[in-house]
Amino acid sequence: MRVMFRTDASPRIGGGHVMRCLALADALRARGATCGFVFSSMPEALQARVAAAGHALLPIDRTPHASTETEEWDRVVLPAAVQEEDARRTRMALGPAEPEWLVIDHYQLNAVFEAAAGGARRMVIDDLANRKHACDLLLDQTLGRNLNDYRPLVPTGCVVVTGPEYAPLRPEFAAARPRALARRSEAPARRVLVSLGTADLGGITARALDQILALNVGLAIDVVLGRAAPSLAHVEDVASRHSEVRLHIDSDAMAELMIEADLAVGAAGTTSWERCCLALPALVVVLAGNQRFIAQQLHDAGAQIMVDGQSIGGALQALLIDHAQRAEMAQRAARVTDGLGSRRLCDTLFNMRK
Repeated sequence: MRVMFRTDASPRIGGGHVMRCLALADALRARGATCGFVFSSMPEALQARVAAAGHALLPIDRTPHASTETEEWDRVVLPAAVQEEDARRTRMALGPAEPEWLVIDHYQLNAVFEAAAGGARRMVIDDLANRKHACDLLLDQTLGRNLNDYRPLVPTGCVVVTGPEYAPLRPEFAAARPRALARRSEAPARRVLVSLGTADLGGITARALDQILALNVGLAIDVVLGRAAPSLAHVEDVASRHSEVRLHIDSDAMAELMIEADLAVGAAGTTSWERCCLALPALVVVLAGNQRFIAQQLHDAGAQIMVDGQSIGGALQALLIDHAQRAEMAQRAARVTDGLGSRRLCDTLFNMRK
């Protein structure tokens, strides 16, 4: 089976769309599928990760008037003519042999692009429920979403799968889950993981790190950043002066870092489901409008605590001394997802080709 993905990543968008597509592509490849990524914007580090996994890279020129850097990238769908041109460029990149599945994960594209882009079948990954789609299969991995959110937005006959049990995570997370669950019974908290997205919007990572260090409670701190992150220079300087701070640039060892951590400070994006799979209690900062619903749902479920960027230190200090709350959060997080979403999606994609 040949499966192609149309997605983008950039300093503004971050890498979450590519990473969740990559998790699904890796699972499909393990089942014998051939996969490739069509993109108009993707940092070199992410391109290298896609290529290292054995998937084709199919770059296209950015369509005029389309931008992955606008502040409204997650709220404003591109004009129909721009989408149609993007679809034409996508078809050219795909070549004459139509893929059995075209997977679209892009907030700025809707039914216009999907109907014109080709592919024997089309799958859409969405978590906004704010625009119409022309697809055969739709995934929204968000806790609290259901079919009724998408019924008026998808064609009759479209299969809609929702919820974190379908969240496409890399296999190392499900594999690491037993060790993580056993680890959560330990106390006191000694290590915190700071991972606020590769985009590091507004230099939030530097501010979070400074607040944590100001607590002066002897925590070991792992900081994950992308190579183009605004906070990188500051964190490098801090790490050179504080032996308790470890910096990880474009890390591909997130599962291990999450197992080692007792607490996390993160964004409400793709890593939310990774943290839940590994039962890691977290303080979550909303960095973009599309993250608010996810953050609120996980907060209401007791799996994570939603905080603003100025309150990280105080909230962390309170959680450090409350082992009972951390243990309860770990149990609630673990119930959100078991990390086997990629396997379930693969089964769905293969079954729907019959």
